[in-house]
Amino acid sequence: AGTFGLMFLWGFVGSWRDSRVKSSEKENKRAWALEVMGVDDTASLEEVKQRYRQLIKTEHPDRLPADATASQRRAAEERVQRINRAYVILSA
Repeated sequence: AGTFGLMFLWGFVGSWRDSRVKSSEKENKRAWALEVMGVDDTASLEEVKQRYRQLIKTEHPDRLPADATASQRRAAEERVQRINRAYVILSA
């Protein structure tokens, strides 16, 4: 009975610690997303949606001039991917 109790307690402490780490990671992701989107922590979902649409319009690779280099196109694609990931984090 003593061993079982210790195993249970160890599992409980481990899951509690993991939830704390996940919470911290979630906060870090949210802070990153707020920075990418250029909105503050008090922004509503509607404000986040508006900002997302603005950023996609300006940063999308299709908005580049016809003579843009491959590296410029790659950089624009990466920016759009970051914006999309940030939007998913903030809208969840």
